[in-house]
Amino acid sequence: MAEKSLFWTDAVGDGGPYNQAQLSELWEVLFQSNYAATAGVLYNYNSSLIVAGVATPVSVGSGAAVVKGHFYINTAAMNIAVPTPAVSTRIDRIILQADYTARTVRAVRLAGVEGSGIPPALTQVDGTTWEISLAQASITTGGVITVTDERYYSITAFRVNEYNLVSTAFDVAGAIHGGSATTIHAHVDGTTIEISGNALRVAASAAGVGLIGGGGSALAVNPDGASLEISGDALQVKALGILTAHIAAQNVTNAKIANGTIENGKLAASCHRMQGEIIMWSGTLSGHFPVDGGSPNTNWHICNGDTEGGVVTPNLADRFVVAQGSTYTKGDTAASPTHVHSAGSYVVALPTGYGDDSGVAHFPVPDGTYSVTGSSGNNTTVALPPYYCLIYLCYVGS
Repeated sequence: MAEKSLFWTDAVGDGGPYNQAQLSELWEVLFQSNYAATAGVLYNYNSSLIVAGVATPVSVGSGAAVVKGHFYINTAAMNIAVPTPAVSTRIDRIILQADYTARTVRAVRLAGVEGSGIPPALTQVDGTTWEISLAQASITTGGVITVTDERYYSITAFRVNEYNLVSTAFDVAGAIHGGSATTIHAHVDGTTIEISGNALRVAASAAGVGLIGGGGSALAVNPDGASLEISGDALQVKALGILTAHIAAQNVTNAKIANGTIENGKLAASCHRMQGEIIMWSGTLSGHFPVDGGSPNTNWHICNGDTEGGVVTPNLADRFVVAQGSTYTKGDTAASPTHVHSAGSYVVALPTGYGDDSGVAHFPVPDGTYSVTGSSGNNTTVALPPYYCLIYLCYVGS
């Protein structure tokens, strides 16, 4: 029959007699609203069947519940023994068990397996045994018990409207409460959603699950994948390659780039600085470092032979640089060559195009033999062209 109604005083229409199954159905619809697998504890009745204790026995507070349509009430606190495991920690459950054979609902211990790390499974077979959990009780070999609340409160099949609210429901002191106040109550699972103060938030215990791309049990988000992405437990702007086409002319200036924000590794290979790279510098120094923007730039060091940042700088003080080739090898050094003329008469063969020994060129100079006569004494000449002194810097940064 698709339609039925309860209760009537005689056998006419939907009148009796009525049976236990019909009464259980009524309780389940009113107080469990299709959540019979988890919900059932009647909220705020006495102690709401709270489980507590740090050693055996644990206590179950007074309260009431509906277990698969069967009403249960406990008017006084009761103790349940939790045996100490012999080898390793065990997780038990304190449950309400509806036994259809015994026609009872009782608070009992459901034993777990030592060392498994998981609580025992609930049995939920309608007409045989139906169990809902009040708490987990983890017990060590030392007899130390940790209780984790697993109560799910009864979910009534009622709708909240303006007639169910009072003017103080949203007062400053209240808003959302975890069950101890008289304003608005929120039922949370305590695993992924919790109440902190007056705030309803994602539970700290769900941090390991965090933000999930739509397939998890915590807070699910659906990022577009183009500009937003999920990294670990964080929702972040997706790392995007910035191309020249993305930057308007003159938008990026030195003033807009914070010091130290662009790392060597973020630059294209053609822009990298190499340790040991040498440049010439016409600015000022602070000790052995060039001054850049008013402060010493310790990524660069003068080429004086010191070791800085693991880089041995070449000693170029008072030296010219010669390119490596078939005659010279990197690191070769030598003193400045000199040319000595002593008094006397010399015969010098010069190729066409070279001038006399005084450094004054006469072009063309015919091939032949020439006499050079010194007037008196010896004369040492350093072959040094006109010069301008700069500072050699070596890159010693990372």
